[in-house]
Amino acid sequence: MLNLNDIKNLLQHNKITDFVKLNKLTPRDIAEFTNRHTQWAVKLFQHLDPKHAAKAFKFLRKSKQEIIIKALPEEKAAELLNAMQPDDRTAFLEELPGNYVKELLKVLTPERRAETLELLGYEEGSVGRLMTPDYVSIKTNETCQDVLGVIRKRGQATETLNWLFVVDEKGF
Repeated sequence: MLNLNDIKNLLQHNKITDFVKLNKLTPRDIAEFTNRHTQWAVKLFQHLDPKHAAKAFKFLRKSKQEIIIKALPEEKAAELLNAMQPDDRTAFLEELPGNYVKELLKVLTPERRAETLELLGYEEGSVGRLMTPDYVSIKTNETCQDVLGVIRKRGQATETLNWLFVVDEKGF
């Protein structure tokens, strides 16, 4: 596995194909490197898989997040923002000036934009702004086999499977 010095060496020598190996680093490792080496941050985030980049992005200091998102080409910024979990994206955007948020909202897919606008619509500091709309809910009348089917079907799309919300047959 690559260590942080190896990453710096790869970046200095533009060995872009070797960046595939970065996916073996944890998001915290990437964030730690990025927080310490601002000059390499944008280059690093340009070459990470968007899902991996999004996981690392949430661990960055707000100032680093803003530097990276502003310096990324629009296409890469869009990939990163669209790959972020809705609550992480909202937490990032609520720290930015309103006019810049409007510009970033334009690069989101229609579905992601709707999610983000819904969360940003909640009062600042409220639970609504912190929650994620990606969760798994099950009904009280479902069997264990039904529940496992729901998890297999929707589990990859949710932020966490630590909690399953049980609702009655009528819903919420």
